[in-house]
This record gives sequence, structure tokens and C-alpha cells, in this order.
Amino acid sequence: MGAIYLIRHGQASFGHENYDQLSARGQTQARLLGDYLRQAGIRFDHVYSGTLERQRDTAQLALAQAESAAHVIENPAFNEFDHLGVTRAYVKGLAEGDSLVEDFVANRIDRVKYFQPVFEKVVRRWASGEFPIPGVESWKAFNERVGSGLQQVISEVGRSQNVAIFTSGGPITALMHQLLEVSSEIAFSMNWSIVNASVTKLMYSEHKTSLAYFNDHGYLQGSGDRTLVTFR
Repeated sequence: MGAIYLIRHGQASFGHENYDQLSARGQTQARLLGDYLRQAGIRFDHVYSGTLERQRDTAQLALAQAESAAHVIENPAFNEFDHLGVTRAYVKGLAEGDSLVEDFVANRIDRVKYFQPVFEKVVRRWASGEFPIPGVESWKAFNERVGSGLQQVISEVGRSQNVAIFTSGGPITALMHQLLEVSSEIAFSMNWSIVNASVTKLMYSEHKTSLAYFNDHGYLQGSGDRTLVTFR
């Protein structure tokens, strides 16, 4: 069987003008990931990445640290959904009857501090599929994009290969939703626990793809620096 390692990007710059760039901590996470890959003897025959800056930079930093000369192939199928666009599209409708969201929209509370609980409400509404908004990629379309991307990779690399895909929490969530056949609600409950620069491993053959392990970030915990374990 072959192996596909789904690697979440390092910490991005939440709350800054350019969210997509890695924070200083995100860069450290990526380099530690590279150290872990080298020490564990994990070598990749093929490497893919989404086209987002935080995904590409995580791949480049980790591979350099791992002393890998693998070429990175970019594929937008592994890009995150537009979480800010989804939030803008759904948050006003949620504000009716929800005091927390209403205060968030009216800027009466700390928007950075309360972004996560509001975002979880937004995602629940978006993923339900009951409130489609023109111009906003649906949860169904997002799943199809990511799933097709994975099948394309498997078709391209062939059997018994070691493959890395540097991506984001959303695509990993979509694949868990599909492979484990769980509801979107359960899939997103897994999403909130996905650590930056963590590794989720899939095993694949000609006819089957299955989960080997999920959200491994032990190498970050082993550093002794608790601030390296981040979720956003």
C-alpha cells in the first residue's frame, strides 16, 4: 500500500493584515516538522501543496529542514475554503436572535477573542447546506473539490508511493468526512482539534483509501514549549 501524509500548515498570522503568511511560530513549527521527518526517516516520493502562501511556505521550510530535494507540485484543490468570505456571507443572518453574534457584528465585543465561537456557528450553518448563498463555495462543492484532488493525486503517483500534501484544516476535515463517513457536524468537531503542522496519515491502494492516524503532533509536544501547539 501507499501512504499519503496530510500536513496542516504552520500557524498563520491571525489578526494581521496578511493572514496568509506564516507567523514566526508557524515558521518554527514548519522547521520542527522537517526535523521530525528527517529523524523519523520519512521520505516522500511526491509532494503536493495548495497554492496558498502559508501552505507553500510550510512545505518549503519543512522540506529544507528535512534535507529533501522533492519538487512541490501546487494544486488549488487543496486550498482552504474562504473562511473569511463564508463568515461575511453568513454572520449577519445569524445575528438575528443570537446575542453573541449580534454583538460581534456590531463590534461591541473583542472580535479576535470571540471569532472562534462565532465562526463555529457560521460553519455549522454553512455546512448544513440549508442556506446556500450565490457566489459562496458550498460545503458540498468544497468536498467535491478536495475529494477530486485526492483522487487525482492517487491516479498521478500510482501504487505504493509515499506522498505529502501540505494543506489546511478544512480539506483535512472534508477528507475525514468522506473517508470515515461521518456527519459534517462530527467532522468539524474533529476540525477544531487539528493542530498547526500536524500530520494525518492515509493508506491507499488501487481500490481503497483509509485513515491510519489523525492529527499527530507529538514532535511539537516533545520540544517542551507548550506555545508551539496551536490551533489557529
